Amino acid sequence: MSIQRRIADLRDEIEDLIERQKACRSFTERMRYQNLIDEKGTELEDLESELFELSRQYV
Repeated sequence: MSIQRRIADLRDEIEDLIERQKACRSFTERMRYQNLIDEKGTELEDLESELFELSRQYV
């Protein structure tokens, strides 16, 4: 799977997690979703940085 595809998938995943978090009534469950969102956000930032570095190599 390409980095660009993985980035798109992660963005979709984060968007879905945010929607699920909004639908929760339980504080504990919302916090679980927040932790997942944070983890996916970090992974997304890492992939975007990697893609940026790769693109700089070809300029």
